[in-house]
Amino acid sequence: MNRQEKVMPFLLVVILVFLIIEFVYTIYNYIDYEKRKDSGNERWQQVEERIKKIEECCDGRNS
Repeated sequence: MNRQEKVMPFLLVVILVFLIIEFVYTIYNYIDYEKRKDSGNERWQQVEERIKKIEECCDGRNS
């Protein structure tokens, strides 16, 4: 085997490893994003409930 025939399989393996790492990292980021999005949605629901309570409280005093 000449030098080029030895290097080609090695390069293919290296590229395959990089692609696998990138794929796993992308999946991890997607899962993390979904968790943060859900957490943010829950937080905004809490804020909305507090605003409604304040509006009910203030509306009752002004009537």
